[in-house]
Amino acid sequence: MKIICLIVTIFYWSVICAAQGSQVIVFKHELRWSDEGKFPNYFLLPAVRDSIFYNTKLELKNYLNVSDIKFPDNVYYDIIPGFGKQQTKMPKGVKGNDPVIGIFSFITRATAGYAMFWKLKIIIIQNNKIILEKEVSHELEYFNSSGYMRSQQWISPEEFKYIFCRLVRETLGFLPVSNEKIVLGSLESIEEKVRSISPQLKRTLLKINGNWTSGGNFSALLESENDTLLKFNFKEELLTGYKPSFAPLFATIFTEITGVDFTYDRKIKKELNGTLTFSDDQKFGIKMTWIETETRSIKSDDVETNISNPVSAELYDQKVQTGYFLYVFLEKVNATDKTTEKFMEFRHNEEIKRRLYSNPKILYHDIFSLAKQLPGDIMIVWYSITYK
Repeated sequence: MKIICLIVTIFYWSVICAAQGSQVIVFKHELRWSDEGKFPNYFLLPAVRDSIFYNTKLELKNYLNVSDIKFPDNVYYDIIPGFGKQQTKMPKGVKGNDPVIGIFSFITRATAGYAMFWKLKIIIIQNNKIILEKEVSHELEYFNSSGYMRSQQWISPEEFKYIFCRLVRETLGFLPVSNEKIVLGSLESIEEKVRSISPQLKRTLLKINGNWTSGGNFSALLESENDTLLKFNFKEELLTGYKPSFAPLFATIFTEITGVDFTYDRKIKKELNGTLTFSDDQKFGIKMTWIETETRSIKSDDVETNISNPVSAELYDQKVQTGYFLYVFLEKVNATDKTTEKFMEFRHNEEIKRRLYSNPKILYHDIFSLAKQLPGDIMIVWYSITYK
């Protein structure tokens, strides 16, 4: 009799465990009003995807008290343009006793302003009832202001995994929900990358006093650990030219008709002329040229400024050019079927370098036309400094 009861008990518990199987039927990650240069889709990397799946499965198993959870093979990914909204609905007709789960990840720029947020929502349905529907959100802040001025990668694969798993734990209640701003990147991580390329480099400290961030007058010291290596100051003369455009007029008209706040871009040609004076009274003239793109809103005073590279500079001793500098920023994009050409202005950097070396006097605006003539999508960071 005891043996029969034991068999029945084992059978009963095996049925219960089987009935408690669960599956993730929706797993979405979407990017809105930003680009893959800043926020790559790291779910394309199997190691990142598998790590997130593994950790998320552990948290869900702990929350639901089930033995296993089935995950989809891949994550649905989409880029939502402009004012588009994320859809966080479960498929219709979801029935049954076993828990079914929807995970909705969403990186978006704020509707007003330029703050970035990562939102995560989890929906769990069991016995035809919603037992959990919760969303958490954190603002993402890049550690350096340069991240807001041009398109550059904000987040690493390690940060992507950590933040996603943190959001999962907050959503499931294993971590307290907070309004903490998550800072991405660090000066130390950049220094580590530089040292991996050139271990012999030593740290120096540049101290600047003045209006250097906007190209104004400033003085500076370059110091090592034990000595002052260099003293200099800069006096500027900034010339600005606006390209005529009907974009502000059309954006204003559409805003008045529809009530929707339209934005528009305005290109500005910037030229900075100045004089560098060193502590030994040696003077050099410097001339820098670049294009800035201002993104303005009709209903607000917010202005987003991006520097369109390349940036060219010429160095003069008296009236004789003694050197020149050309900086081109090219980024590698983890391309998907959602990636569009607007994220990849420059391509085939090797061909660009070959033509620049063969003709180092090539003007910066010629690089734009050169890049558009070349096929492919190879993009890296590259710069060149040459002195006569």
